[in-house]
Amino acid sequence: MKHLNLLVALLVLAVAGQSCVSSKKFNALMAEKDAMAQSLSDYQNKLKAMEAEKMQLAEERDNLNSKMASTQKDLDAMKNQLDAAKKASDASGAELSNVKTALKNALSYYEKSGLTVQTRDDRMYLTGAQPILFKSGSVRLSKEGRDFIATLAETLKANPELIMMVEGHTDSRSISSARYADNWDLSVIRATSVVRELVKNGVAANQLTAAGRGEHAPADTSDPATTDSRQANRRTEFVVLPRLSALSGLMK
Repeated sequence: MKHLNLLVALLVLAVAGQSCVSSKKFNALMAEKDAMAQSLSDYQNKLKAMEAEKMQLAEERDNLNSKMASTQKDLDAMKNQLDAAKKASDASGAELSNVKTALKNALSYYEKSGLTVQTRDDRMYLTGAQPILFKSGSVRLSKEGRDFIATLAETLKANPELIMMVEGHTDSRSISSARYADNWDLSVIRATSVVRELVKNGVAANQLTAAGRGEHAPADTSDPATTDSRQANRRTEFVVLPRLSALSGLMK
């Protein structure tokens, strides 16, 4: 009986030992499983972050490509504008040169009368031996001025392609009267008095333009307060305007 009891006790101890070992393995396997699940979750989170970063980089790349394309388009447009401006400038210079040559040829007959062509400040002026001057505050032409205008009128009538702007000027003294509001007004009226004289001598009105610059473009800047300087600045000048209709095609 004692032997039987001892045998039962040994069997119970063996079963209990095996159960304890199985539980430890199970717990270890569960811990390993949890660690692998956490590692998998971490990798999945990293993968999502990398995918998001990839999408952001792709979007930034697309935006950069779009900006580069827009910049290239702007550069191409600027280049086209610069090319058009250069063509217009070259054509304008050629047109001005042609007009100057034509004008010199047209004036060859009148050189003995003192008509000359001058280029100042990128503008072409037609001048006589004596400038057309005015008394202070006056718009009345002198006999010498009317004689010059008569000679100029013959040139313009013989060359209807020439367009001319008559430019009036004053001295630096301000003026305000019932007839003239200021020097701008006076300079324009001086120009129109010359234009009317040219038309009176047979020049077509559509060849002429009257303009006034007041006291703001003096011929003599040495001392505006002196009598000689003021007299030199009370004048009318003739600006030759080239026909630039050929440029209109470049601007379209």
